[in-house]
Amino acid sequence: MSEECARSVPALAAALAELRRTARLVAFVTDLFGADSFDALTLFLHLPELAASVPGEFRDLAEPVRLPGCVPIPGPDVISPIQDRSSPAYSLMVRLAERFLEADGILVNSFEAVEPEVAMVLQQPKLGRPLVYPIGPLILADNGGGANGSDTRPQPPPRTACLEWLDQQPARSVIFVSFDSGGALLVEQMRELALGLELSGQRFLWVVRSPSDEGSLCGNYYDSESKKDPFAYLPDGFIERTKSVGLVRLNAVMLAQGVGAARLPEIKDKNTIAAVAREVMAGERKGAAVRVKVVELQKAAAESLRDGGAVTTALD
Repeated sequence: MSEECARSVPALAAALAELRRTARLVAFVTDLFGADSFDALTLFLHLPELAASVPGEFRDLAEPVRLPGCVPIPGPDVISPIQDRSSPAYSLMVRLAERFLEADGILVNSFEAVEPEVAMVLQQPKLGRPLVYPIGPLILADNGGGANGSDTRPQPPPRTACLEWLDQQPARSVIFVSFDSGGALLVEQMRELALGLELSGQRFLWVVRSPSDEGSLCGNYYDSESKKDPFAYLPDGFIERTKSVGLVRLNAVMLAQGVGAARLPEIKDKNTIAAVAREVMAGERKGAAVRVKVVELQKAAAESLRDGGAVTTALD
């Protein structure tokens, strides 16, 4: 990814020069690491000092990494490129994290209600740290086009069958299962996850990708559409049995410890997966508390996106 960015600089510089010649270029915003949470941003801002002070590998730490206002991050859950100090990606990430401190400001696609403590810490002015502005949750939305055809913006693609199906289900009755943009499972993990979801008896929508041969968490990053047919790796008859009927590494830590959402420590056992799914969707204790919290966050997100809300205030 960094090599691609470096090779893109000449073309990008030319495009920006053209924009400056033909129009007023107000701002140029980039998403360097996908720091779409305050916890992730906190890790990046402290990475240079962590790299200098933490001996050994992060993944081998006996205690979680503890950062100001941030939920404790277990060693195995820190972002994968910084888990191996011998990897070229490690030194690159540290150098890029150092550049974070040179920014005039940082926009974060998150909002205070979902990460209140760390959001408060990061928004306090601090010498040597850029100002941080929460502008989330921003998502890709269909704003529609002009009925008379005068709107030249690209039109959204037709809705997929899975979304049509989702619209027909009762409110808050579907588990969404995804493992980030390029998340990859081992073959056996994929099988156990499938059987566990089936065993739970809950409705689910699963972003299925072919498993990684090496078991790398980002094994499918450049192949998110899966070169191999992912359905071929599912248990026999799984599609037929289930066709009529919420869990990413650092983001999973934030959701589990900050929001209280359920999290699978390891995808090994179908019975554990089924039990967690049933608890989240129908449980009377922790599951009920999670469902209430999610509704509260949904309302808070909608409020922040309204005119005069937190998003427009931060952007102003």
